[in-house]
Amino acid sequence: MASSSSALETEIFQYIDEHQSEFIENLKEWVAVQSDSVQPHLRKEVIRMMELAANRLAALGATVNLVNLGSHQLPDGQNLPLPPVILGELGKNPQNPTVCFYGHVDVQPAKKEDSWKTDPYT
Repeated sequence: MASSSSALETEIFQYIDEHQSEFIENLKEWVAVQSDSVQPHLRKEVIRMMELAANRLAALGATVNLVNLGSHQLPDGQNLPLPPVILGELGKNPQNPTVCFYGHVDVQPAKKEDSWKTDPYT
């Protein structure tokens, strides 16, 4: 068992090494999105981040559906669209296990006065 695990680890690390520049470019693109969900004026950026994530899943071969959740009203009466939920499925073999990833792609506010030494979105 250890040798197959070791071979798999070697294969995974080789794949990472071979695609490192692609991973870095994707990370740069994602980090540059000001997806601060607390700021109403940045809601379009949060939605854009969801679209980037959905597009990446689709590029990997997943069937992707962005589910519209409607909108919510702020205390000042402003209506904001809620970011969609991404539902993605990779493969259709019922013999394979189901794996659920749950996460978020928005960020918390980042300000220079919070000790950031550089612009957090670069």
